[in-house]
Amino acid sequence: MDNMKKLLLKKEIDAFRKKVQKLEHPREMVIDLLRAIQDHYGWVPDEGVELAADILGVPPIEVEEVATFYDK
Repeated sequence: MDNMKKLLLKKEIDAFRKKVQKLEHPREMVIDLLRAIQDHYGWVPDEGVELAADILGVPPIEVEEVATFYDK
C-alpha cells in the first residue's frame, strides 16, 4: 500500500473514501478516481487500478474494465 500512496495524496484518498461512503453505488466514482490518479501520477498503472478498487470496495477487474474501455 505504500506505493499506492504515491499515486494520490493521503488527503485525496481520504476525501474519495468519504465520498464513496455516502454513495449508494460507489462504482459511480471509478472514472473520477482514475482521472485523479492519472492527473497526479501521469498515467494509471496496475497499482492505480488496485488503489481505486480498494477505495471503492470492488474487485480490481471492475476498475480494470473501465480503465481499458477508456484507454481505447
